[in-house]
Amino acid sequence: MTVDHRCYRGSRCSAWERVDNDKLGAQIPASRGLCDSCARHVSNAVADLPGDYVQLELAIARQYGGGGEPVSGSRDRPIPISVHIEALQRLLPFETSVWAEQVAGLIGVTWDSTVMDRHARPGWVLQRAVGILGGNISAFLALQPTARQVWSSSGDAVRFEEQSGLEGAITLLDLHHRTRAVIGVRKLVHRLTVPCPRCDTQALERADGDDNIDCRACARRYTWDEYQKLCTLLARSREAS
Repeated sequence: MTVDHRCYRGSRCSAWERVDNDKLGAQIPASRGLCDSCARHVSNAVADLPGDYVQLELAIARQYGGGGEPVSGSRDRPIPISVHIEALQRLLPFETSVWAEQVAGLIGVTWDSTVMDRHARPGWVLQRAVGILGGNISAFLALQPTARQVWSSSGDAVRFEEQSGLEGAITLLDLHHRTRAVIGVRKLVHRLTVPCPRCDTQALERADGDDNIDCRACARRYTWDEYQKLCTLLARSREAS
């Protein structure tokens, strides 16, 4: 009996397939955990994390009016959202450094976790971690399960659990998406009037200055060239029918 090996992201896979009314991850070789499309998403998300950190810093500054004091009706009651943004920001260097240390050991790069955790600036730690992970995505995804510290989403509790590099990569991708959700309301987003070439839903959008186009319905990401080619093929197909 042949066993299908599918992308670890399941229904959230960028190249998902519908099988018997279920959304399944794309088929992949048994030796891999992600399809090519999702692996690219992870790589792009990791590369964007330093920029995400900066955007969160700016969001925090706006919450406190740029001067460190809470912007609210009372000095004793800071706006709660700023606490959540700060917790999210702290997770970026923490999560990337956990995995960068393991990848660094595989590729022979020095990573002193004691120095990184206690004495280095978080933004610098994040930048260096991203440099290691971004250049070694395959090694990152192939990391075997290991016990590690895991913080809650609010950043106020810690537990130990086993995670693989694949799970770590999905965590970084989710952190990137959470950051976009936080700062997205402050970015100009262009909504395209044509339907998605893949799911035929009118849910395409492009952030100002971004060359990529995302579908809110099926979570597919297109480069501008891919989008134009797919639209051309779709138009020809409709004309032929």
